[in-house]
Amino acid sequence: MLKQNFLRFQALIEQGKTLEAIEEWYAEEIVQIENTDEPIRGKDVLRQYEATNLAGVNSLSIKVVTVVIDEMQGLVLGEMEIKFDSKKSGPQQLNEAFVQRWEKGQIIHQRFYYSLPPHPTSV
Repeated sequence: MLKQNFLRFQALIEQGKTLEAIEEWYAEEIVQIENTDEPIRGKDVLRQYEATNLAGVNSLSIKVVTVVIDEMQGLVLGEMEIKFDSKKSGPQQLNEAFVQRWEKGQIIHQRFYYSLPPHPTSV
């Protein structure tokens, strides 16, 4: 069941439907951590966070390149390639690892690990 759920989640994010993915697959009590940032707690807060991020880009492309699913523990581990055209910084790419914990068909905890793209230095 977890594999089928994740594949449906993956299809949404790879279609650029990240807000729809949050609505359908994230638990109300979701906790999400970006690298070492403070946790984002709750679906409403996460939805607003994602909407703000989306407002800052002209385009977005997400591709899940590897995934490991552990049905017994409710864990999904993987890597994504995220390409976007930032309204401030232009084209960017993130290679991002993620860990998700699923319960009752929803993501309850998610953490992303990535290096930020280098920023041009002014001279």
